[in-house]
Amino acid sequence: MTAKSFESMEETDYLLRSHANAARRLAAAERVRMRRALIGGTAKERPDVVEESDDE
Repeated sequence: MTAKSFESMEETDYLLRSHANAARRLAAAERVRMRRALIGGTAKERPDVVEESDDE
């Protein structure tokens, strides 16, 4: 295991120690998953979806 992987696991453990924080993070992750599953159609059909650009 790399040091970076270990640090990532430690940070995740720290962030999920609090039940309230864990619930917020899991709910946010689920919203991201659902939004990805729901994205479709044109910008006119889905004005709430902002398209990302690689131009930056």
